[in-house]
Amino acid sequence: MKFLFILIIIFTPVHALTLEKAIFPFTVDEQVPESEDNKSFIEKSSKDLINDDYWNSPLTKLDYMLMQFKKSAEKTSSYLLSEEDTRGTVLDSYFEKQMYLKRFRSVFGTYKKPTIDNYVYFNEENGKIIVSFNVGELGKSKKPMKEICSEMMELYLGGLYMPEQKLLGYSYHNNLLKELFRGGEYKDYNKYLEKIANNLVYVLSLTSINQKSMDKRDEEIFNMTCFKTSDQSDTEFRKWSYKTKE
Repeated sequence: MKFLFILIIIFTPVHALTLEKAIFPFTVDEQVPESEDNKSFIEKSSKDLINDDYWNSPLTKLDYMLMQFKKSAEKTSSYLLSEEDTRGTVLDSYFEKQMYLKRFRSVFGTYKKPTIDNYVYFNEENGKIIVSFNVGELGKSKKPMKEICSEMMELYLGGLYMPEQKLLGYSYHNNLLKELFRGGEYKDYNKYLEKIANNLVYVLSLTSINQKSMDKRDEEIFNMTCFKTSDQSDTEFRKWSYKTKE
């Protein structure tokens, strides 16, 4: 009986699936041209990029190193914005949370989230690798911004994910050299990596907003930028500020 049941399942005919063109519910969609198989969307070809020497020149080892710095900068940005525990993010320990104006809270919530943009590039004019972080949408600072900038520079731009501005042990070899390692001993690469470390500049820009009203955009905006041009140099500072009134 079981054998007969299996035969019935196997030999039961399957109904053929028919395909028909479906009409879009909205007229504006139905008026869009039909897709054509294997037809390119590009009507006019260009040789601009193919024949350009700049875009067809090979990447250098320095370019590769800049890519590794960029990866480290992304990790640092993510860390500064991540909530490690109930105390909130790293930035929350330095700045109060900035609130949206009352008229926007039903859409965006109560608090704004800080933003971080990082940039990594080689300055041809002065021969330096520049790594900068721009941190915005910060609330009122809990202590002098000069102290905050200096402390963050020391903790997060000269440690953690970002390498120090000097060749120390094998941190550069382990974190940045990677696929450029071609065998031999690590010390064989010291003279090359030392030039990277000695020409590394860190820049940190912090923009804080002191809200004077929760109903109108009455604010004081303060920016503190600190930069360190080498391991031997002192951290330098620059500032700007302005007010807005609605």
